[in-house]
Amino acid sequence: YRTERCPLKDPKELKKMKRGSFDYKVDEREEIIVCRWHDSSVVNICSNAIGIEPVGLTSHHSGAAKTRTQVHQPSLVRLYQEKVGGVGRMDQNIAKYKVKIRGMKWYSSFIGYVIDAALNNAWQLHRICSHDAQVDLLAFRRYVACVYLESNADTSSQGRRSRRLETESRFDMIGHWIVHQARRTRCALCHSQTNTRCEKCQKGVHAKCFREYHIR
Repeated sequence: YRTERCPLKDPKELKKMKRGSFDYKVDEREEIIVCRWHDSSVVNICSNAIGIEPVGLTSHHSGAAKTRTQVHQPSLVRLYQEKVGGVGRMDQNIAKYKVKIRGMKWYSSFIGYVIDAALNNAWQLHRICSHDAQVDLLAFRRYVACVYLESNADTSSQGRRSRRLETESRFDMIGHWIVHQARRTRCALCHSQTNTRCEKCQKGVHAKCFREYHIR
């Protein structure tokens, strides 16, 4: 029923045909294709990204003959099989470090899932864009949390909590740049006067002290 009664070949009829047979219909107005493919069972696949061509060959194990045979495979089926693991990996990542919101509201779980999915997607983009600064998912989530806590922290009250957050972000090796400052301040490492600072930590640091300051 999800294909809205698309006039494809009946699954019983398709099963009588050789393995790898398929039937498809295209809605040109909506630019959607629906394909029914006979593999070990009959499967339906709908796509708005790719079509049937090119039809390739894939190797499948035949249980009865105990051999491997070549069967035809539409392009959208091949693409689905290549990318289907991404959803499972996202669910696995979310399950490892799930946001737990204490509350009895029915929508609490949805809010937590949206946050987890957004963090997972951001982490995947970070891995693609920053090959020289690879971090695992837990470190990435901790870094994001620290950034939001620091940006919304009350700087008027200095305490043990704020110093701990400052220490964690100081050694995360992400986004630290040395920039020039108009007023000279004391270097956070050697305590002598300097006209440069770390843009992220907002601490005065000499160029010669910069690396040592950000390493434990």
